[in-house]
Amino acid sequence: MTEDYVLELEHIRKEYPGVVALKDVTLQLRRGEILGLIGENGAGKSTLIKCCSGAVIPTSGHIKINGKTFDRMTPQLAAENGIAIIYQEFNNVGELSAAENMFLGRPILKKNGIVIDRKAMEEEAAKAFEQLNIKINPRSLVKNLSVGYQQMVEIAKAIQQNAQVLIMDEPSAPLTNNEVESMFKVVELLKSRGVSIIYISHRLEEIFRLSDRIEVIRDGEYVDTLITDKDPATILR
Repeated sequence: MTEDYVLELEHIRKEYPGVVALKDVTLQLRRGEILGLIGENGAGKSTLIKCCSGAVIPTSGHIKINGKTFDRMTPQLAAENGIAIIYQEFNNVGELSAAENMFLGRPILKKNGIVIDRKAMEEEAAKAFEQLNIKINPRSLVKNLSVGYQQMVEIAKAIQQNAQVLIMDEPSAPLTNNEVESMFKVVELLKSRGVSIIYISHRLEEIFRLSDRIEVIRDGEYVDTLITDKDPATILR
């Protein structure tokens, strides 16, 4: 284990009946870096990140988090070890407020241990939004927020839960150009605070703008890891 690595995936293989989705993929994520993960549709990117979250159990291989080795993850174990994923389809509940969504499944309770303390949740949500320099009313229903702000609620929830590894799956896909710029600022802010980020996108201009390194996978196999200042033509060969 190199102390610089917060997350290591070692020789991950995932087999389904008649299909090998991942053959032998290794990935190393340094503390406080943005690692771009690219590959064509079907390359295995989604399967790989789901192995990190516990949504998919690898057939073989190991996952290391801060040097601690796991054969498999569960969603609870991933959360306890500081891993959070922002999927293209958000996990928000539209009929609940931004604050309620941030504490979904783990509400703050009043001293009696029975009644939900909405005021305390709103105060904590407001602090989280302020830390990300975003202006969201914690009482606003998520369904009334723009798509960009709905994504920010997801990010704030992950950070409020002390996520140290944030995996973002095509985060710009549902956003307007202005929302993309706002999201970039938040990503760069998180990096400056030591959060490690895996950024998945088909948009190479985003990958080159944000990432420190790029990992390429193809047909379920690891291809190469490149420093971002390489010519984009190298990635497309």
